[in-house]
Amino acid sequence: MNTQVAGVRAAGRVRGMQMHRLMRQLHLWVGAWGAIAAILFGVSGFVQNHRAVLKLPQGDSTEVSKVDLAIPEAARGSREALRAWLRGEQHMNVESQRVPGGRAAAPVSAAARLPVNAGTPAARNKAVGISPAATRV
Repeated sequence: MNTQVAGVRAAGRVRGMQMHRLMRQLHLWVGAWGAIAAILFGVSGFVQNHRAVLKLPQGDSTEVSKVDLAIPEAARGSREALRAWLRGEQHMNVESQRVPGGRAAAPVSAAARLPVNAGTPAARNKAVGISPAATRV
C-alpha cells in the first residue's frame, strides 16, 4: 500500500513539474514577443513625433483643387469677422482652426469652463477657486 501512495505522489510531482515547465516556456515566449512589440511601438512613436527633426521624407502632396476667394474689406477687419463671412457665404466651419503662435486668444476663465449644472453655490465657488470666507457678507 505504501508503494502505491509513493507512486501516486511521484506521478503528481512529475505532472506538476511538467506544468511548471510549460508555464515558464509560455511566460518566456509571451515576454519575448511583448518586448519586441514594445520596442517597435516606441521606435514608431519616436519616428512619428520627430520626423521633422530627423528630416524624413513626407511623401508628395497632390493639390486636388484651388479656389481664389475675393474677401470683402469688412471681413478682413478681425478673425471673428472673417469666420462669420466664411460661415455665412462659403458655408465653412472654421472654429477648429489653429491660432497662430503668439496671437493666442485670451485664456478662458474658470467660471466659463464650469459645466451647465455645477450644483450648489458652494460647489461653484469651490470650482472657481473662491474661498467660503470671501463669499460671506
